[in-house]
Amino acid sequence: SSDTIRSFLLGSVFVFLLFFIFQKTQSTRLNWSLFYSFLWTFCSLLFINYISVQQGYWQFTEATSILIPFDIFFVWAVLWGVLIPFLAQGKYIGIVAIFLFWVDLSIMPMLEPIGILTLGNNWLMGELLLIAFVFLPSQIWFKFFFENKHIGWRSFFQVLVMSFVLLIGLPFLVGQHVELSSVHWSPILAQVLFMIGLPSLVAVLDLIEKGQGTPFPFDPTQKLVQSGVYAYIRNPIQWSFTWCFVPLAIAYQTPILLIGIPISIAYVIGVSNMHETDTLWQKFGEDWLNYKKSVPAWYFRWRPKTITAAKIYFKQDCVICAGIRDWLRRRAPCNLTFVDASAHDSLLLSLRYEGEDGTKYSSVSALMSCLEHINLFWASLAWLIRLPGIRHVVQLIVDTMGISEDTCSIDR
Repeated sequence: SSDTIRSFLLGSVFVFLLFFIFQKTQSTRLNWSLFYSFLWTFCSLLFINYISVQQGYWQFTEATSILIPFDIFFVWAVLWGVLIPFLAQGKYIGIVAIFLFWVDLSIMPMLEPIGILTLGNNWLMGELLLIAFVFLPSQIWFKFFFENKHIGWRSFFQVLVMSFVLLIGLPFLVGQHVELSSVHWSPILAQVLFMIGLPSLVAVLDLIEKGQGTPFPFDPTQKLVQSGVYAYIRNPIQWSFTWCFVPLAIAYQTPILLIGIPISIAYVIGVSNMHETDTLWQKFGEDWLNYKKSVPAWYFRWRPKTITAAKIYFKQDCVICAGIRDWLRRRAPCNLTFVDASAHDSLLLSLRYEGEDGTKYSSVSALMSCLEHINLFWASLAWLIRLPGIRHVVQLIVDTMGISEDTCSIDR
């Protein structure tokens, strides 16, 4: 019967988890890799199953708030997010995905006669969605963290998961206890949400490019980041996460979501700050204490007085460079030194920005880094242009303007 099968599967999963928890030798990196894999599987499975049910790919017999029986969901998430990566260790992902797809093709039709679910005509499309957006990303995240590679992709997965939790997960949980009216996202409200979230998105870029790490505390940076958005505020990600509840409450038309603001602040003060202070003090010592004293935690300063010092190299005989250099000088950027390109160790064909923290940028990225030394207004513009996609479009526009080596190239 279906109850017997579900009980057997649930019991088997608990046996595996007990074995995993109480095994003598534990690997911290493996455990966190499995956590990230499970986290992605948990979030994406909820979303893809919801889409599949709404599209009529399948329908579970037992009705629940998440459109799948809780025990089946738990078994599914552990199987794909913990057991398989634990056994495969990030190897042969494509082969495992094909094998898993074949297994599902055999098992899913067997669940229909025993009353667990009903399959629609296009249920194979749902299977493909599960493999493409649930299984493969979870295994890739596991592999990248386990092998300590591709910091950018690891951060990308983190941003997607946190966005899902904030924009979909929390409103869903609130909706289980409070009746929510229809979602109302106006263009203005969407722009407000984007502006609130912008500092956190740029902070992720800064942590990747300058800190050589990710936003998650157990996938931390290797360097203390004191430039970019971190020159203006100490907790840009927490700031964005906290104030995003305001447009969310307006969009979902319920003040209940505003409770997230004091909860977020309490978490940062009571949990995050304590962990951060101990960890960063042990890792960076006096540099961290000095940074903590000079940069506010919950509001943006207007001028980045303690931003990491940097040099910007210009070609001396370039008219365009001279105009940009004079424009920057009139705005008295903090801790930015103007240097003739001829003084550089190598031949420079474009604007060159080099920070004392080891960061190096050319062309559009170099100019945006200079704007971050002026004030919050110009830094905000730089943060917008620095976003992936926008930065590449701006660079493409600059390239198509015909600015060549002879007129101070701003090419990549």
